[in-house]
Amino acid sequence: MLSIQSAGITDVGRKRKGNEDAYHLDNDLRLFVVADGMGGHAAGEVASRLVVDSVVDFMTKFHAHPARNELPTSATELSPSANLLLNAVHMANRVVHQNAQQKPAYKGMGSTVSAVYLADESLIAVNVGDSPIYLVQDQSIRSISVPHTMLAEYEDLHPEGNHQLAAHLKHVLTRAMGLRESVTPDVSEVSLSSDAIVVICSDGLSDKVPPDEICSVVTREPPSHAGSTLVGMANNRGGEDNITIIIARLTTESAAAPEDSGDTGKPIRIAVDYDTEEVSNQGFVTQISDTGVFIETADPIALGEEISVTFSGTGGIPAFLFNGRVCRRDPKGMEICFDHLTEDQRTRLAILRNG
Repeated sequence: MLSIQSAGITDVGRKRKGNEDAYHLDNDLRLFVVADGMGGHAAGEVASRLVVDSVVDFMTKFHAHPARNELPTSATELSPSANLLLNAVHMANRVVHQNAQQKPAYKGMGSTVSAVYLADESLIAVNVGDSPIYLVQDQSIRSISVPHTMLAEYEDLHPEGNHQLAAHLKHVLTRAMGLRESVTPDVSEVSLSSDAIVVICSDGLSDKVPPDEICSVVTREPPSHAGSTLVGMANNRGGEDNITIIIARLTTESAAAPEDSGDTGKPIRIAVDYDTEEVSNQGFVTQISDTGVFIETADPIALGEEISVTFSGTGGIPAFLFNGRVCRRDPKGMEICFDHLTEDQRTRLAILRNG
């Protein structure tokens, strides 16, 4: 039996005035959906919200009365659960298309959709467009969605070609929700034989943060922190687009990940130096945990910012340095989540934490 710890976040970014992304997560329903809208004026925002609400409404009604709801279409090669999510996406496409046809202000609006549904010990992923779905297992990450862009199609046709010539095709979608009466989603079914982390995001994240960095963050931090860290990283690298992320950590009941309780270790007070590309200052480490430290400071360092922290010799321990990122802020200071630590660093931090 799976235990789910999840969190979602959306951010307008640094360049856009409005947010055309939408998302929904439901641990009880085991459903996670991200949509990235497109269209003039507020149409993109309308399209993405219609997609998400329609998928959630379809799945909720089916679960409430499964015997009363026959699926309009069924693919024999797919499981019943995969057919269920696929039908939800088809219904959402019709809803967006009908609204676009009926209201002149919404003409031409559309959206991506990337949805994950967990059934028994399998994961079903359905997508239209280019909002990626990643699966993290055993410290490695892979995409389980199919990007529907002209660049992806070009690379399929010309795997040894000059991809630089086709770079401008990266954001030209070949499929989207609502543009036509019907749409062809891609469906993936994955057996969950081990613990995993699912990441669904809009391209506001995937354009700025590569998969290996996403993997590093979500395996190191709980979902509630990891989302904020990734948003900060995308914004620090330009933030030209809206950024939306769902992170779901899936574990067996016997090895369920602890909830984020906010307990970061024994209270202490150790002077440290910290450095970013723009700031060099001093503060006090007041908490040390297995995943990071909390530093009291008034410096307004952004979430996701890379930072180096130096302990200058305390309690007979020689000076040492570690690297990390700002993964949480509050009025008193910032939490720094570790990047990779050596065994020596872990030993020294444990000595400091335990006094």
